[in-house]
Amino acid sequence: MICIGNIPPNLPFKISEAPERYLGLNFTKVGLNSKITSIINSIKDSLNNWKSQATTIRAKMTIVKTYALSRLSYHQYLDSLNESHITELNNIIKWFLFSAIKNTYTEEHKYRTLMTMDRAYGDWKEGGIKMWDLGIRQIAFKVWNMNRLLHIIKIKACNILQEWYMEQISNSKYISIGLREMVDRWKDFRNNFSPQHNKLKSLPDCIKGQNKKPLQLKEIYNMLITHKYKSIRKTDGQKNLISINNINIPSIFQHINHISHQKGRNTLFRFFSRSLPGINYERNVPCKICNNIIRDPYTHLFIDCMQVKEIENIIISTFNNLSFFKIRNWDLNSLDISKTNKKERIYPNLIGIIIHQLWRIICHKLFNQDESKSPPSFDPTLIEKELTNLIKIEKFILIKKIERNETIYKLNNRDQLIINFNTSWHNPNTPNPIPLE
Repeated sequence: MICIGNIPPNLPFKISEAPERYLGLNFTKVGLNSKITSIINSIKDSLNNWKSQATTIRAKMTIVKTYALSRLSYHQYLDSLNESHITELNNIIKWFLFSAIKNTYTEEHKYRTLMTMDRAYGDWKEGGIKMWDLGIRQIAFKVWNMNRLLHIIKIKACNILQEWYMEQISNSKYISIGLREMVDRWKDFRNNFSPQHNKLKSLPDCIKGQNKKPLQLKEIYNMLITHKYKSIRKTDGQKNLISINNINIPSIFQHINHISHQKGRNTLFRFFSRSLPGINYERNVPCKICNNIIRDPYTHLFIDCMQVKEIENIIISTFNNLSFFKIRNWDLNSLDISKTNKKERIYPNLIGIIIHQLWRIICHKLFNQDESKSPPSFDPTLIEKELTNLIKIEKFILIKKIERNETIYKLNNRDQLIINFNTSWHNPNTPNPIPLE
């Protein structure tokens, strides 16, 4: 329950003993009847049901936002998360995103993250996972709500409650704790991002964006988050990739974002973002597979491990048989898909498929406890099948796109689309994926 202190006699509405609904929320005579705790409990139940359904980090992040955190969105316009709420939610999210599929959530356990917020907040194309900073998002809600109130006051479209808010702002005497918090957050935002804007006591118009319209919630959040973090932090492993191996980290995530093979994209993304489960802390210890000392778990397990060295020639021949672009060695240079043209689709997808196949082998060697399961092996036939099926899916998507927009894609445009597709997806086995009629 959020209390508003002594109840003044001049409220613009009648005091009710029983909770009443307003804007979809429950209010009593002492204020907002908070439902945050019950919503967090429902989020736990929901994510428990979804835990085994998603295999890629992108799918998991979509589930977290769509089916879990979205339940809080409406309530956060008026209600607030406290520090314990945010800590609990972050712990639930860490468990869902980064723990094993069969791992059941335990409230007492503090789950580890594989990507701290100073990296996770960024876009996928920058090496982040677009995770919401719940504290910043809550502030954004308050700023947006206050900014919207100023806009409503300016266009004279207030209801009785908003007029009451306007009176409190004009007199700088706040009865509503919720309004007071909105005012404080808006003032901080104005001081940081728009100091030339008129002060609140004069009841100015709202702060507007470059399009001369009131700032949207998304715009406010993005301004606050970039103000807090400035830029995405790079791990020590990523810094070594840049300085020692000359890997263009920002660019490589843009290329990974264009990979169509979902599991391949997921594994390659987590390889370069240094967020694969179970191996991050394996440093300066003997490898559990080949017994050599691990300096960097990623380059060792995927490239330098004796297990990989034994099949290196098979990996290279498999790749070269399926791509017009050839590789001479299986190394970081081969994994650097940022050096390819973005229109080339076989190379990055094939790298993704191979890296995921290797990850399956590594996982079995490191984590499997079921001896009845047969160990996976590097199978060139499986790699070829995955690539062939992927081309068929992409071909199907393009054909359906052309059929749905037949009037838009006239004959010449249609032929050009097919030519572009064939250029991007051609390979030694399928030199012309979609023959021109």
